[in-house]
Amino acid sequence: MMSENLEEARREIEILLHLDHPFIVKLEDCFKDNDDSVYIALEYMQHGSLKQIIENQKRFDQILPTDEILSMFTIICLGVYHMHCDTEEPLIHRDLKPENILIEKVGTMKILKITDFGISKRNNSRESVTIKGSMTYNYASIEQLE
Repeated sequence: MMSENLEEARREIEILLHLDHPFIVKLEDCFKDNDDSVYIALEYMQHGSLKQIIENQKRFDQILPTDEILSMFTIICLGVYHMHCDTEEPLIHRDLKPENILIEKVGTMKILKITDFGISKRNNSRESVTIKGSMTYNYASIEQLE
């Protein structure tokens, strides 16, 4: 199990070193201690995750304004487009969900950034990628569950 965690951390570091986009979280630093534990420091996103916003909206029986939802969706799509189309080798995130979208505020504007690339996979052949066993079932597509 430990080697799987080290491989996931190594993969995430390698991916983050090569991704540079305003809607993808930035790698600040990484290091390994004497016990071979790997630590990854990402840019600080002080407003939590999209999941927290959704949960707060439910808790207080509120609904986000449509224009704010569309803005957030557009930002996520631009980050995903960059991973799929603007990199030398397309990158499939494989675990895109509200917990993996972090939020920062600049004035009144929310900036969303995609994070958690531990199970991501490069797809240099541009063929379909098999991802069974590497997903969050609540957010999996029908193709992943077949």
